[in-house]
Amino acid sequence: MQLRLGGRPVAALALALGVAPGCGGGPEQVTGATSEESTSSMMGASSTSAAATGAASSSATSASSATSASSGGETDATGAVVCSADEPCDEDEYCDQGVCAPLCGLEQTFVVPITAPQIALVVDTSTSMAIADVDHDEDPNTPPITRWRLVHDALLSGLVAVEPIEWATLRTTSASASQGYDAGACAAATAPLVGLDEGVDAAAAIGALPPADADTALLRGARPLRAALTAAYDHLVAHEDGGPAFVLLITDGGPVCADGADDLAGLLETADGEAEGAIAAAYQALGIPTVVVGVGLVDEVAPMVADMEPDGESPAALVDALALAGGAPRRDPGGAYYDLDVAADGPSLIEALFGGGESSPAELLLDHPVPAWMTLGVWIGEELVLPLAGDTCGGGDGWIFVGPTREAIRFCGAAELLWDATLAATIRYLCP
Repeated sequence: MQLRLGGRPVAALALALGVAPGCGGGPEQVTGATSEESTSSMMGASSTSAAATGAASSSATSASSATSASSGGETDATGAVVCSADEPCDEDEYCDQGVCAPLCGLEQTFVVPITAPQIALVVDTSTSMAIADVDHDEDPNTPPITRWRLVHDALLSGLVAVEPIEWATLRTTSASASQGYDAGACAAATAPLVGLDEGVDAAAAIGALPPADADTALLRGARPLRAALTAAYDHLVAHEDGGPAFVLLITDGGPVCADGADDLAGLLETADGEAEGAIAAAYQALGIPTVVVGVGLVDEVAPMVADMEPDGESPAALVDALALAGGAPRRDPGGAYYDLDVAADGPSLIEALFGGGESSPAELLLDHPVPAWMTLGVWIGEELVLPLAGDTCGGGDGWIFVGPTREAIRFCGAAELLWDATLAATIRYLCP
């Protein structure tokens, strides 16, 4: 499920196409002097249409009574056919401010503004991440590596190449969290290592985390996910800029460190049931989705031992529940979280999160079907794009009509690449 933020494929981080409540990324509105404002959807985006300004729009208005007579519907004092939709109008007309007007000269403008998302990267820095138990290459003849090194080498290093994003970075446990089996293991990091206000790139955001060879001296404590995530949500809210905002959580197990635990077993060996609710509340009330990446997870019930892992629970199932609560699950029968098990997973996981597929909708839905005898003038930015013959791209560069009633157009070849780079198009209904 890839989300296009501001028209570009930045992340599979929330609802399919469009952003979560409270997030930006919608199209700019373009209005005309004489036309209704009507919103129509692109095949994966949206647009606003308006009549051509100047001579085209004024001629469309003045000619309405002359061309509407053949419709045979109710007319106003000027002889124009009265309408509330396009249905009573002729095929070469549309309903404009209550009367039928010619399609000739009508313009429809598509503008998809690009908005850089804000992403809070929350990375599990618990002691378990320093345990050397990952067969990173599925080769029994090579030694295993730590989960932390797997995350660094297979995932974090690849984020440097991701297109510009405003980053904040948080670790889950404090750098001073206890290394022992005590309440101090739940000391959470409550402030970002790197904040959104610092304006850093991915390399700097990742560089603030412990290095790839970090051991238990730097990776400490249990897994107080709820506290760390709450800090991330608070940070995003404090720096809200009207654009999309997300949390990307990377973890190797389920949450512990519940508030009000009676003893160490309740604190360190029992799943924090409120973590899922905190994630869901951030999505539903604040419009902040949480994407979850699981690292080396197993779908087996954890034993009843003192290991700071939820007893009697499947780590995979716990993390899966967090991913579902976050509102941006992976659409796969295998689970809702993105799975990082071996180094080879890294590139495909980054592709799934931040790239791949069409980077913008290649099909644009028109406000009004185009009669067979009428054609369109199509501009991407300032460049005129010519139509192709037939109803398939056929390897050509230009645009074609889509649908039997010609209710949409599709860009082909170089025109599709130009649209992807420009994300602004104007379509004018042209009469012979």
